[in-house]
Amino acid sequence: MRKVWFAVLCACPLLACGASARTPQDPNASTGAGAPIGGESAGDDSANGGASGATDGSTGGGGRPVHLGSSSWDVTANYQFASSTPGLASRVPDDQRDFALTIDGETMTIGRNSEVYSAPVRIIDGAYVATDVRFPSAYSVERLLAKELTLRAIDSDGDGEADQLAASATLEETKTVGGDVYWEVIPSVTLSGLPDDSVPTLWPTLGLEAQTLDPLWGIRVYSSEPLAADAQVSLTGTSTISLSLPASDPTAGTPVANFGTSQILPFGGTWRLEAHGKDLAGHALEVKPAATFVTPADPGVQAQDGFEGTLRGVLGPASLVAGRGSIPALSGAQSLWTDSSITIHLQRTGDESHLHFAARSFFPGSNLLDRVVFVGVVGGSHVLTLTPPTNPQPTETGDEQYPSASNALQFDATLDEPGKDVLIEITNLPCTDPDYVWCARKKAEAWLIDDLELE
Repeated sequence: MRKVWFAVLCACPLLACGASARTPQDPNASTGAGAPIGGESAGDDSANGGASGATDGSTGGGGRPVHLGSSSWDVTANYQFASSTPGLASRVPDDQRDFALTIDGETMTIGRNSEVYSAPVRIIDGAYVATDVRFPSAYSVERLLAKELTLRAIDSDGDGEADQLAASATLEETKTVGGDVYWEVIPSVTLSGLPDDSVPTLWPTLGLEAQTLDPLWGIRVYSSEPLAADAQVSLTGTSTISLSLPASDPTAGTPVANFGTSQILPFGGTWRLEAHGKDLAGHALEVKPAATFVTPADPGVQAQDGFEGTLRGVLGPASLVAGRGSIPALSGAQSLWTDSSITIHLQRTGDESHLHFAARSFFPGSNLLDRVVFVGVVGGSHVLTLTPPTNPQPTETGDEQYPSASNALQFDATLDEPGKDVLIEITNLPCTDPDYVWCARKKAEAWLIDDLELE
């Protein structure tokens, strides 16, 4: 997105001092808040209160104010954050974001990456004003919201058409988020923009380098700016999967920026992204990078024999053991041991609809259960979450690395979607701050698993 830097020094709230964005002959020039916004540029000098060629700074950059109308812009927003406590310096640094801004009739849409916000635009006392404007995120603030934003269109080359956009506003008080400390701040924003000539691009949320998909969680992609509502994105390859909108039924005509699938993918699949659509300025959507996405190779199918035979069908570090320390196998001669995240591949042989297994958690320190289990059927869309109880009954193990273990925990799930292949993912709960001792401890938790079967 192109960036432009120029000062906007405006002593009056709109255009040249006292000027209306409408010509005197325009019946909407002073009709108040209900007046619609048209698309024509300003006429002769008298239509702008004699402001043609103004160089006093009231239009920012020496151009003259002109009618805004329906249009699309590449915008740079400069944010500043003042402390809401008088006399206290703000600890939040200034920030900058680029985004797209489009005015279509009485609606303004702004957005970048996965964020899209719309706001009504009306003529109030001759000024072009957007109300209840939500801005794309900056730094770590909770939200950025302006009750009113006055937009100024500027003709800097004298051809009668707007070629620069400017605005500024003080936003509602908000606070920073993240960690255990937050600050209340009063943000302000200054906008500068040029006509939109940027090409919208589609990006996977998992990043440019990470091209391997977790079968249970599919893929999410977003566009660099809002797209027209008829944009279509899909995965093609091993299967063709439409990446529908995350919202259930978005309002017809609403711009979009997020796409994804909740379909559980098979192991060993290969796909490419395909996309068709345009941004609100009419530029065709591009996919960057043109990457190939895969799911991990199929580890095979694990036999439902209580782990008494050969280990096959487990993706991730795991082994068959007779026990750990003084704790024997949960059932029979062997149990499955893992101290990492794993995915187990089972197959139905008929109409089995119930999953069961038992596990004991081995703790390196504090006796807290930090693991979680996700279960789904390939081709389905429901991922079930199984969590262990919060009151384990620890037992000493005599093992130096894992000195205590929980009692035997029972896990059960009802599978209500058809499909032959069932995936069970056993993983650690996400750690948001790797510096916490808690995070280091929970990563070391291990499980002994047995009696895994479909019934």
